[in-house]
Amino acid sequence: MHLTCILLAAGLSQRMGTANKLLLPYQHQTILTATLHQLQQSQIEEIIVVTGFEQAKIEKILEDFTNIQIKHNDQYTKGMTSSIQCGLQVISSQTKGIMIALGDMPLLQAEDYNLLIQHFRQACQKEAFPIIRPMNEKQIGHPVIFQQKYVKDLLQYKGKNGCKAVITAHKSHLIRMESQQPAYFRDIDTPSEYQKWKQ
Repeated sequence: MHLTCILLAAGLSQRMGTANKLLLPYQHQTILTATLHQLQQSQIEEIIVVTGFEQAKIEKILEDFTNIQIKHNDQYTKGMTSSIQCGLQVISSQTKGIMIALGDMPLLQAEDYNLLIQHFRQACQKEAFPIIRPMNEKQIGHPVIFQQKYVKDLLQYKGKNGCKAVITAHKSHLIRMESQQPAYFRDIDTPSEYQKWKQ
């Protein structure tokens, strides 16, 4: 089952202050490259990195990566939805599922991505059009995997907040992957979060 990951690396990083959080040091790498290394070690067949803010700097640190596709979103100031839609424009026709992943979640390991992928593959045997999301009681996590059917809905969505409303519209197809793994629920948005998780 061919799976595509759209890795979002286009945001303005406004809550981090003057720094672009994706370029901050993290375990001898940057936040973005640490995230991408783990994705590359997972069972994802296709990775599309969507750039936007500080395109040149972001794409410079991606030069050492092979087997990824870089797609620039020149509408990145319009919000996360525009970056998702930008990535969807170049996904493989073979893909059966699309993982929407965030570039600022370096705590996630390859096995965490693989567990989500495993749940998606199992769900596809029972449910025609599943959406898989890690959850813990009332906490909602990332990434999310959509069955290919939802590409049209994602492309037509007019909101700015990513894919939340698309999930809500199809909540009968949402399958919770219950998890106590904190990495699914921790992105790095602020200086205090960065100081806490960078070690």
